Amino acid sequence: SKEDQDPISPTASNRSTKILKLSKALLSLGHIKEMSAARSLTTGNHKIASDEKITGKIKLDNLSEQQKEELYEVFKESYIKSTGQAWSKDLFFSRAYDWTLYGIVGGPATGVVAIREQFGGLNKLVAIAGNVRGILAGIKAVQEDKSDAPIWGAVSPEMIPMVKRFGFKVADRAQLDQIIGKLPGYLRRQIGEVDSDGSFKMNIAEVGETTKKFIYNDSYEELFALKNQS
Repeated sequence: SKEDQDPISPTASNRSTKILKLSKALLSLGHIKEMSAARSLTTGNHKIASDEKITGKIKLDNLSEQQKEELYEVFKESYIKSTGQAWSKDLFFSRAYDWTLYGIVGGPATGVVAIREQFGGLNKLVAIAGNVRGILAGIKAVQEDKSDAPIWGAVSPEMIPMVKRFGFKVADRAQLDQIIGKLPGYLRRQIGEVDSDGSFKMNIAEVGETTKKFIYNDSYEELFALKNQS
């Protein structure tokens, strides 16, 4: 399909130019920050040596060692930009073994949305990281694969414009109070100070305290009968 075709040319200069053009176009719509959109042809200190990629719905077991390395590097880069720290590689893969990845892994377009299925049919959006092209492909793939499933997550404030574009809602303070009471104890203990706009501090292993906002889709809202603040 046209969505699966990579419009980025084989030369490094053309690839960089087209990635920057894409980021600026999205930036003009207010969806992302230019820095997070315009990833270079390197991932951290690791130069990408291959354009081989996997797209759509992805499991870790289906990735090559190089693709796993690229995946970890984009998560590491995203966490460092957001919090100044990141999980170690061992901790990342110990947590990610049961995630389902959506998006693109492999090459400069590597970007994913990660979902972890929970008991009772819930789905936690556990991470969004990498190149904006891969992230956008990932959000579309999540919607297609889990169109009626309740999905929730806690994301960095800079990701809010992007996820709202795809129909996710952001909890206000009153809704967050409802939601916190329904969360498992281990998650409630990670949540710290809550601001009037619904943003909150969250303690993450090996990262520390970071600011998050709670997001959810229509199915989650219906399941928990969330009420608007008014």
